[in-house]
This record gives sequence, C-alpha cells and structure tokens, in this order.
Amino acid sequence: MKILIFVISLFALLTPFSIANPIQSLASFVRKNSIIEFSEEPILSYLKSLSYFCYGNESFSSYVEFKKDLLKVNYQPSDIGSPRIRFSCSSVRAYDHATLKFKVMFGKEFDWAKGGKLNGFGSLYPRTGGRITNHNDWSVRFSFHRGGRLGVYIYQIERQGWGEMFFVPGFSFHKERWYDLELSADLNIGNNNDKIIVKINNVAVLNLENLNLKNHDNTGVQTFLFQTFYGGNNSSFSPQKDNKPLTTTAYFKEISFLTFND
Repeated sequence: MKILIFVISLFALLTPFSIANPIQSLASFVRKNSIIEFSEEPILSYLKSLSYFCYGNESFSSYVEFKKDLLKVNYQPSDIGSPRIRFSCSSVRAYDHATLKFKVMFGKEFDWAKGGKLNGFGSLYPRTGGRITNHNDWSVRFSFHRGGRLGVYIYQIERQGWGEMFFVPGFSFHKERWYDLELSADLNIGNNNDKIIVKINNVAVLNLENLNLKNHDNTGVQTFLFQTFYGGNNSSFSPQKDNKPLTTTAYFKEISFLTFND
C-alpha cells in the first residue's frame, strides 16, 4: 500500500520550502498568489519536482487572522454573500482515497443566513461556482445552512449547472462550540461507484454511495480546498442582524488532509 500525506496541517504546508516564519510567509505568499516564485517558467516545471503546489486569493490574506494554533475567519457582508476566502493545495498525482479533518467553531454572533461553504477537496481543477469545466472536474465541500444545518455540496463529473446538496439528517451546529468534521472519499473507476462518508465528532452521520467522481486512471483526489464564505450569488445570502449587514466570525484548527492509493 502506498501512502502519501500531501497536507499534514495548514501551517505545516510550508515546511518543504524551508521558510523561517510560516505564518508571515503564508500571508505573504497569498498576497502574491503563490508560494513559489514562478517567474517566467511554466507551473508544470515546478510540479515535476514538488509533491504539491499551493495558492490562495487576496481574500484569504484580508479576512483570515492567525490566532496561535487556529485561524479566525471574518465574513464581511457583500453583494454575493461574503468575499470568497480560498486557499488550495494541489497534488501532481491523483489519489483514490482521501480524508479531510478539521475542527470548526462559529462565533456568538454568527448568522446562518441562507448558508455558505466550508472546506473540502476535489480534482486537479475542482469545479465550483457553477462554472463549466472539462468532464473530469469535480468537488466535494462541507456547507452550512439555515438554522445551523450541515450539508455536503457535490459537483459530480459531467453534471451540468449547479452542484447537489446532501444534508446530514437531524444535525444542527450550536454557536461557540467546537466540532470535529471529517470528510472521506473512496473512488473507483466508472459505474457511479464512488463513496463519500461524513463524520461529526468521530461518529459517521452520512454515507453517500453511487457517486460519479472518477472516470479513468488519471483522475481522482488532487486538491485540498480551504474555502469558506456565505453564498450564494446575491446579497440575500449575506449575514445580517435586525436587517442590517453583520460581520461574523468562525474559527478553524487542526486541519489535516490524507491521501493514498491501494
């Protein structure tokens, strides 16, 4: 059995690059949109020598704060819900098995509104936002909803339009309480034979089968997604209090991502 951990923790991502101050360097690389100085050379030349590459968007450095051993995310209301906070790491290899774990806590003032997205994983170029990509692209992400409900939002390969929501039955988040979330995938080639399992506090709460996430040997789990935001695609998804815009917070820690092949 071949096992490879290509993300051990969000802070440990920088270890292979021998960076002295991971926190400052992470914020710096996100502002530049890369951890590696790509210069004029194509990205693929780096991928041949690295097990994974990472990038983030400007919102990550603008709305994420480092608080000792955790990340504090500030959700600012916007005309699409809130700014998209994105940080991703992609592997050059495809894997059939993956497990994402992290702890999350929503602040006292958190407004569930009409819902939003949390972390997940996907193909090399994960499909999100309803965009049309090639027939090999897919993604699986946690999602919060009205009343604190938890769901899994999935774009299967070759699906047109938006993704599909699968709710965890009988569960709702409470504010100011830590939760252990776990998302696992077992992929097989073709025949809609892929599986997703969700655990909360180490208890299996959702088992999805007969999914279509892999259609040949060169596809599989390749990207870790730290993505969190409200939305949605209009201001009705944004957090509010007494019909006024409200900035809310959530906290993340102990993020780990394990991928392997049989």
